[in-house]
Amino acid sequence: NGWIWTRPAIDAGIAYYGDFDGSLFALDITSQKTEWTEKTDGRVKSGPAVVGEWVIFADESPAVSFVNRETGQIRNRVPIVDAGKIRANVVGRDGVAYVVTTKGRLFKADPSNFSVVEVPIGGTS
Repeated sequence: NGWIWTRPAIDAGIAYYGDFDGSLFALDITSQKTEWTEKTDGRVKSGPAVVGEWVIFADESPAVSFVNRETGQIRNRVPIVDAGKIRANVVGRDGVAYVVTTKGRLFKADPSNFSVVEVPIGGTS
């Protein structure tokens, strides 16, 4: 396994996390048994979020992956073009997850349709 930088998401006694090799894990925190592992294309430096039956991971390539929390199967992986890297933790709220990049862009990951869309950030200059 690669170096682990992430904060795990813990839900129903399972810890979900990723590593620098691009591996994703589900670990039963009581038995210490690995429930599943899966591979993505980039280093995982951000903690995932559990949203319903999905664990939403982000990697440095950058891309967002929707992973079935029971099986570990990646349902969809959505690349994010020209957005910098993803290092901040994924945040789940109200049935979706939010991802911010090193270029200051905000994205919403929606597991109801496995999409990732940019959320405009307004402000004054």
